[in-house]
Amino acid sequence: NTRWRTATRLMAKKSEDNGSGYFDYIKLQVGEQILFRTRNWEVSTEARIARYDYPVQTASATDLRKRWSTEVIVDFRCERLVAHYLKIFAEYEHGRAFSNLEFERYAVNTVKAGLDWTF
Repeated sequence: NTRWRTATRLMAKKSEDNGSGYFDYIKLQVGEQILFRTRNWEVSTEARIARYDYPVQTASATDLRKRWSTEVIVDFRCERLVAHYLKIFAEYEHGRAFSNLEFERYAVNTVKAGLDWTF
């Protein structure tokens, strides 16, 4: 049972606080995943990009442009079925954020490994 699958995800989210609107934001995201599956293995990679716009917040007290940020994430995951109820997995993710606020700019790498036990 070897099988390829792709998935495209589009997402829009509007978050509003119950006060002045200072923490309100609009998030638009698009992602693409490619997955390869056999009887015992599953390997996938995914890329996502998300844009956040803040309609009330400004970049700073002197820069009156509206605050924004963009996240780009690339993920790779591999898992192996070792028993009917048990999988082992390893995952690597690279994320990068761009923004008109300096403290919001970053790059991060995350590595995860573990067991997935279904009961």
